[in-house]
Amino acid sequence: MSEYRNERKRAFVNNIRRLKSVKHKEQRQISRERKYRETNAIYDDYNQICNMDNLFDGYYMCRKNVHWKRRIQHFGYHLMENIGEMYYWLLQNKMISRGYKKFDINERGKLRHISSPDISERIVQIILYKKVLYPILTPCLIFDNGASLKGKGVEFARRRIKYHLVDFYRRYGVHGWVLLIDFKGYFESINHEVALSLLSMKIHDQRVLSICQQIFKQYGDCGVGLGSQLSQIVAVYYPNRIDHCMKETFHMKYYGRYMDDTYIIHPDRDVLEQCLKAILLIADQLKITINMKKTKIIKLENDFVFLKTKYHIEPETGRIVCISGRSSAKRERRKLRMWKRRLELPDDNPEKVNIETISQSYKSWRMFIDSQFDAHHLLLRMDDYYYNLFGEHPDLRKPRKCKRHRKSCIWNANFRGNNIQLQNKIKRKRYER
Repeated sequence: MSEYRNERKRAFVNNIRRLKSVKHKEQRQISRERKYRETNAIYDDYNQICNMDNLFDGYYMCRKNVHWKRRIQHFGYHLMENIGEMYYWLLQNKMISRGYKKFDINERGKLRHISSPDISERIVQIILYKKVLYPILTPCLIFDNGASLKGKGVEFARRRIKYHLVDFYRRYGVHGWVLLIDFKGYFESINHEVALSLLSMKIHDQRVLSICQQIFKQYGDCGVGLGSQLSQIVAVYYPNRIDHCMKETFHMKYYGRYMDDTYIIHPDRDVLEQCLKAILLIADQLKITINMKKTKIIKLENDFVFLKTKYHIEPETGRIVCISGRSSAKRERRKLRMWKRRLELPDDNPEKVNIETISQSYKSWRMFIDSQFDAHHLLLRMDDYYYNLFGEHPDLRKPRKCKRHRKSCIWNANFRGNNIQLQNKIKRKRYER
């Protein structure tokens, strides 16, 4: 009889807890909707763009670090006239467009097509980005979504995947799988109609949507170009449905995305295959293509590459080793040989450089590699290569092997009370007392 009463009490307590959790969930939803309405009431307004003060602020933001360019100086000489003309056209819900300057750059062996807008159009885009789109769209993004957001760059994405690997090892060990996903021609394949429909779900001012549509038309029938902040925020927000599907429907804790590169870590391969099928369906609705050559499921016991960084988990200790790609050291060696040739030029040659410039250039590369990767032996080899070229060692400290080891070690003090080494120290102190 007592066991029956205890079961009834447990069931009663569990029902109360469920009711409380449901009420808390409803209250959180109500508070989110209230904050969303308050945010939209402030920023979802065309007057944020069609504003003389904001237009002047946008000009000074656009000229920062590029004020030496001819087009920027010419626009600044007739600033009042140009801003007045922009304000006149914006009052009619139109914008001045002088086309895009298109060119290609070779970024680390990869050809990228850049579309740079004129200064007049760039002012409107930066106001649209800072005053309207950024404050409205960023609250809708998940935390593990990086790229083109304040405080979230490549370093943030690398730090998050490292944290996920550490937490996964503490729960499941190295017996797991990682799904790597890459979109094919991502910026060129963004559909304008789909992008506008996604923006219309958050932005209700039709004049703002009309300006966005006019900007999209400048890129062509499909796709957005690299080189403008509007393209960046649209590209970050475009696959937002995939992020929420993985987090809320499939409850993928170890999930992250950096623009068009995505990873999912899970102990079951079948679950990852189901996630991939769901992502393919959503990608088909968004009219973007997944590159199946780069999309693959890899064992965590093997090394995998994400954002040009190779990750390796030591099975015994769980230490996460971040290895830099070979291309970085290869480019630096080529650069040092170029500096060597310019150093040997005669003094009257304008391309001649001094050893201080070479040392500063090498120091910047070396400090970046030392701060981002576990590259102790690589840096020692590069120091020897520098010595063989220039006959002296660079004026730098030795690679911080111990510090990097502490950062990469699984038993980090940031994991609060779960640090075994910290717990052992506390136990020894209590025993001594």
